[in-house]
Amino acid sequence: MKNMMKEYLGNDYSNNHLRNFCLYWIKGLECRDRYARTEGVDWFPEEIPSRGEYEEGLDNLEKCGYRVDYIITHTAPAEVAAALGYGEESLEEAALRRYLQQIAEEAEYNLWFFGHFHEDEVIEDVFIAMYDEIVVVDQDGR
Repeated sequence: MKNMMKEYLGNDYSNNHLRNFCLYWIKGLECRDRYARTEGVDWFPEEIPSRGEYEEGLDNLEKCGYRVDYIITHTAPAEVAAALGYGEESLEEAALRRYLQQIAEEAEYNLWFFGHFHEDEVIEDVFIAMYDEIVVVDQDGR
């Protein structure tokens, strides 16, 4: 799945167009159980973004005027994760969620999708935690 997403969407921080919608997607979050996994098989060190990748992500958002239809991430911005009752488990996770929080506050978007918490929940009518549910967006991007 990881390679299919990258092949279809491009870089790990990209603005891509799908039909008439602009998607912005961001990789990343460290596996909670990475010590029980095999590096290069079901866990990859590059799951956590580097400083350069954080900068590339902001550069790509700037190129489109910080306006996209949808944002797709693995985890949620810091305030959204906290609203769901989740704290950070590592310094890398805290840094990533703060980065996403910055984007949440500065970018314009219709919906933000994420799945790290393995639950289906809607927060503030904009942030969509996904697990089992399928979300269908309409022609207006909502």
